[in-house]
Amino acid sequence: MNTEDTMRAFLKNPCHYDTEGPVVLHETHGAWVGVGGQTAIKVKKPVLFPYMDYSTPEKRRILCLREMTLNQRTAPHLYQEVRMIAKDAKGDLFFTHNPADPIVDYAIVMNRFDESHLLSQQTSFSEDLCERLAARIADFHKNEAPLSGIDGYAMMVGVVQGNQGCFDAYLNALPHNQTRALTDHCLRALGAHKDLLQDRSTHFLKQCHGDLYLKNIYVDTDGQPVLFDCIEFNDAFAQIDTAYDLAFLLMDVKFRGMAREAFWIQHHYIAKTGDTEGLLLMPVFMAIRAAIRSHVSLAIAQGIGDAGAKGGFLGDAKGYLDLALSLVFPKKGLVTAFGGYAGSGKTTLARAFAQKTGAVLLSSDDLRKQMHGVAVTDTLPQAAYTQTKSQAVYDRLRTLALGLAQTGQDVVLDATFLQAKGRDALADQLKDAGIVFRGFWVQAPDDLAEARMDQRVGDASDATSEVRRKQKQSDVGDITWPRLWGHGSIEAVLKDIAA
Repeated sequence: MNTEDTMRAFLKNPCHYDTEGPVVLHETHGAWVGVGGQTAIKVKKPVLFPYMDYSTPEKRRILCLREMTLNQRTAPHLYQEVRMIAKDAKGDLFFTHNPADPIVDYAIVMNRFDESHLLSQQTSFSEDLCERLAARIADFHKNEAPLSGIDGYAMMVGVVQGNQGCFDAYLNALPHNQTRALTDHCLRALGAHKDLLQDRSTHFLKQCHGDLYLKNIYVDTDGQPVLFDCIEFNDAFAQIDTAYDLAFLLMDVKFRGMAREAFWIQHHYIAKTGDTEGLLLMPVFMAIRAAIRSHVSLAIAQGIGDAGAKGGFLGDAKGYLDLALSLVFPKKGLVTAFGGYAGSGKTTLARAFAQKTGAVLLSSDDLRKQMHGVAVTDTLPQAAYTQTKSQAVYDRLRTLALGLAQTGQDVVLDATFLQAKGRDALADQLKDAGIVFRGFWVQAPDDLAEARMDQRVGDASDATSEVRRKQKQSDVGDITWPRLWGHGSIEAVLKDIAA
């Protein structure tokens, strides 16, 4: 029996688990994981890849300890200990706590969770779960200290060039003109945001998860999402921009056809972090993530003999490539604005429209709170609503809308847009940039709107019914935007917009 077979037999032995039943052994390119009873035991394979070095017992020991340490940040209850594996005179393996024994390897012992609770096993998630997941990721990113000495732009250029090298290793597997076009589009997009990437290097480059996709997230018995199995073997994969960390999850969700879930996760993450600039980078970041999954799928396919399974991975490789190209293919997004007096229902319609179309939702209420450094549900003083400060909010809203649309993302704007010159400035700037713009004026009966506003709890808007009455006394100029009713059927209004 060779060394690998010996380790497989060792990990499948029920005596190492709290069960007399069978043990299921999972294998990846870098590890074996035995699962039995309420225990899981992971052993790193003695492999050496350009990006992963588990080639010696000492390196595996160090990386087991590092994996334990890093995963304590997000899943402290999951990881129990690093345990030594020794070999007796007969060649049999055994667990030991005595370093004087002939140690040959190391294992990470974990508590088992129900694999059906992995998010990769789900076909859809509720908005509530997406909000909890976004908050969990946001808190994780916030708690990590920024790193120094890394050029965020140069790092991402290196990733893109590395992706092309991996595609070139499988020249006959995917159309070369498409992989080359993907590389060119990604480099163009990174170049367009070089200054932003370098500016973010001092604040947003952190020790992230690095492998944040649905297979590495599960929901615990309390209904809370748990992030686990982060990258420990290569800092270049984990010391990254927080937006690039999130991009893997968003890409994975989009690849699985979960457009609503992608909208919810991104929207709640931005509301929690205020990282609106990260949205400008999201298309190229997701494209790079999809490219990685594409060539990884190609690599996996090469080692599979079964024609059906091999075809599945090759199909995934092409699907990821198509997604990546769609994300960075040069195009311009559509900007849709919903304006109207406070309480009109514009926020509800804007949110519903953004969710249905997958557009980025930008709210003046959210932006104002972010610009003042408070949570979106905190109440701001009247001093935050001066004409000067309100103008700054609308300037930022317009700048973000323009920037996002130029990256190919559709954008939905939620604001009162009470000033005619502001509405005209938005339309003119977008038109000059060749971006299609639509504006809708949302209205509702006064008594209904005021009752709705007086019942608000935990809302981003600080407006009251008194604020609405003052707004209606102001000069809003000619309303040329099509009018919508904001107190009826949302679905009916959305159909009218689409018509």
